[in-house]
Amino acid sequence: MPPQKTEGIILGSADWHETSKIVTFYTKDFGKIRGVAKGARRKKSHFSPLEILSHHSIIFYQREDKDLYTLSECQAQETFPDIRKDIRKVAYGAYLAELIEVVSTSEKNQPLFDLFLKALHFLGKKEDSEIIIRAFEARLLDLLGFGLGLDHCVICKKRVEDDSKFHPGLGGLICTHHPQDGIRISKETRKFLKSPGIKRVSSGTRKELKTVLQSSILYHIGKRLKSLDFLEAIE
Repeated sequence: MPPQKTEGIILGSADWHETSKIVTFYTKDFGKIRGVAKGARRKKSHFSPLEILSHHSIIFYQREDKDLYTLSECQAQETFPDIRKDIRKVAYGAYLAELIEVVSTSEKNQPLFDLFLKALHFLGKKEDSEIIIRAFEARLLDLLGFGLGLDHCVICKKRVEDDSKFHPGLGGLICTHHPQDGIRISKETRKFLKSPGIKRVSSGTRKELKTVLQSSILYHIGKRLKSLDFLEAIE
């Protein structure tokens, strides 16, 4: 088949045979792909360093009936050195990579690629890494079709104006008339979730955002991510 050219962000890699690597990318045009970089472990390899989170221009060959492609070129466009200088940013970056790995497929989803790349740019330049991650999680849920119901009770459909409860399994708010358990959230938390971005929020809202978003992600993906253990260890 003819060679394919695209952009990709490295989600991870593993050694393969004596001199090569298998690299997993999230790409702009092909979704998630895995490719063999032959000779990438040699000292004089023609590949750029294949580091996790680095953004590359790649050329690869698709092999019929196989999901493991052959990489012919891989040139780094961005390596995000400011992320790599800060262990906390490294931990957040590893979380982003694992999250994309779990939720993505081999189908093209350019909005997801753009969101991932934008998050890495912000993570490298901005100080408030935690809020960058919360904004990413909120927008990710929306892109995946799991947007949160934040105006009306998901049970009785009445409009919710005051502080309320959030139910991850139901994907939205529950008003006080119902006995179901939920996560108590404030108006400030709801306001952020409706319009996520890099903004100042109170410490209480930070805690609520983390609980709401990560419990929602856990509900939809069905497992706890390993990178969260590392992230919590350094926090």
